[in-house]
Amino acid sequence: PEAMATARCIGPWTVLLLRSLLAASYVGHACYDAITYYDSGFYFMYLTHISLFFQVLCSVFLVAATFLSLRKLQRRCDAAETLHATLGTAASAVEFRAAISDLKHRSETASDAPVTACVALVLFCLQLPLSFMVVFMYWSLEVPIWSLRPGYKTTYDNLYVHGFQSIGMLITFLFSRIPFRVSHWGWLMLAGVLYNVWTYLQYTLRIGTLDGCADYPRDECPIYSVFDWHRGGSTLFLGAMLVVVACPTVMSIFGFLGWLRDRLDEDPKALTELEDTESEESETELS
Repeated sequence: PEAMATARCIGPWTVLLLRSLLAASYVGHACYDAITYYDSGFYFMYLTHISLFFQVLCSVFLVAATFLSLRKLQRRCDAAETLHATLGTAASAVEFRAAISDLKHRSETASDAPVTACVALVLFCLQLPLSFMVVFMYWSLEVPIWSLRPGYKTTYDNLYVHGFQSIGMLITFLFSRIPFRVSHWGWLMLAGVLYNVWTYLQYTLRIGTLDGCADYPRDECPIYSVFDWHRGGSTLFLGAMLVVVACPTVMSIFGFLGWLRDRLDEDPKALTELEDTESEESETELS
């Protein structure tokens, strides 16, 4: 529960409040974006919009997991207080040992990862790199930033879905203790493979796009011009490079940032050491 409910520099209940505010912001932006650009259901074809959907799920599960983890931490604190009270009033060695056993049992129970926390962790480890992949692909492939004409202007909506929303995920990551390990990296690569398959199905099933395009009939238009399966070889190569090169690169960056963050934060270890010390001191008093 420490990893899910605590953060550097701020208290656990403040963590819950800030995550709740971020979740409300994500939900509001996603609802507005979906209502404004629904496009008769074509809205959900785009990776940007799928990313917004996962961000909403991630933020909601993260708030729920934070709240449940806080309750577990509170039960652990209550167990420790009960032990200290018992140490001062117990009349026999049997009561001492029973109190210590109860503390260990509650601590082990409080450390169990609930389903909500597991789901939140999976969604977070997917959405964190995915949000930056969306930004990277949009400003390098779809609208290359180096090719923007002088005086280029865009909207707040566009900047949010292709920039601002990823900043919120980064802040949550850097100022939390949510783990990001090598074993979690496969989720992004799986998502990359599935989206490549989806772009190919959209082409073979002749789904097309709502507004059409200049180069093909409406039902043959690709989702993104760079993922044009009319040019199968180059599109397959691009998709493969994104999955086997771009995804691991982004994940390696966040893996390094997570390692650096954990190196600078010794509090989780201190919490574990404190719990062990309490048990050892209690057993020493007993003997």
